[in-house]
Parts: sequence; structure tokens; C-alpha cells
Amino acid sequence: MHEFSLNFLRCVRCGSKLDLDILKKETEIEEGFLECKKCLSCFPIIKKIPILWDDFSKYISERITLGGKLFGFASHDKMKKYLKHSLSNCRRKTDDRSSLEERWSKIYQNSQKSKFYSMIRNELDALPKSGLVLEYGCSIGYMSSFLADANQNVFGIDRSFNAISIAKKTSKDNLDYFVADLLS
Repeated sequence: MHEFSLNFLRCVRCGSKLDLDILKKETEIEEGFLECKKCLSCFPIIKKIPILWDDFSKYISERITLGGKLFGFASHDKMKKYLKHSLSNCRRKTDDRSSLEERWSKIYQNSQKSKFYSMIRNELDALPKSGLVLEYGCSIGYMSSFLADANQNVFGIDRSFNAISIAKKTSKDNLDYFVADLLS
């Protein structure tokens, strides 16, 4: 996560500003937490990706395989403890969405050169430039990355950690991605 993104983020539970607890930082925040002092919500940042989900245990309950991978990605003891606690609170009520989200990410990767995206890029080129762009449902970030070439700050949001992981591989100083969902 880019540190400048903190200026735009708010708690998904109460709308308050978030504080940042950095556990590992290189050019971006690799691992840490976004914390709300008002309602005490806590949102992990893993592999440079903030997961802004109202109930993190519920998020990984629907993605048990991902939960195990996140634990493997964690390098700091505080993050491992948080993930272990969250995994212990999982209530499996649905099928694991991890492999489904991985398959869709591959489909989107294989479709990047399609005529559809070419048409969308042409339409976006015609729009006036903006200081802030938000792509909701950005998947692997193909359009967000395109938008970042012409706009000041661009944020991509998707509910799939796998898709956002692919998107984060295209690094730009004015572009950031988050795992979140309006309905979480």
C-alpha cells in the first residue's frame, strides 16, 4: 500500500479516519494494519494489499484456502497472531471461493487484448482527466492501470485478493488497490 492512500481511506464500519501500524515497509507498506481508534476495527495489510472488510473472519471463512496462504505470506509475529485468531473464528457456511476467484483472475488475464477492452479504453480516453478515479470491481486492474497513465490518483477495489495481487504487480506511484466490497 502506498502511504499517500491513507489520506483517502476511512473505516468501513464507522467512517472515521484510520491510523497506520507499519510492520514491514520497503517502497510501499508490505505488511501492517489500518486501525480505527473510534470503533477499534482493524484491517490487515498483507503483500502490500489492505483488506478493508468489516468482518475479516467472515471474509476468510468464504476463502479458507486463501486464509492459509495469507498466513504463509505473513512475516511479522503480530500479523501471524492476528491471522491465526481470525482463522480460528471462521465459520464455514459456504463453499471455498478461493479457486473460483483464481480461475476468474486467469480468465481476465487472458482477455486483456480483447476488442472489449480496446473499446472501453477509447471511451475512457474521451473523458476529462481527474484528480481522483475509483474503479469499483477492478479485478486484475487492467483498466485502473490504464487510467493511472492520465489521472492524478487512481484506486482499484475488488473483493478478490487473488485478482488484486495480480493488479499490484503493475506498480505505479499514483495507483493503489484494496480488497473491499460495498456490501461487506
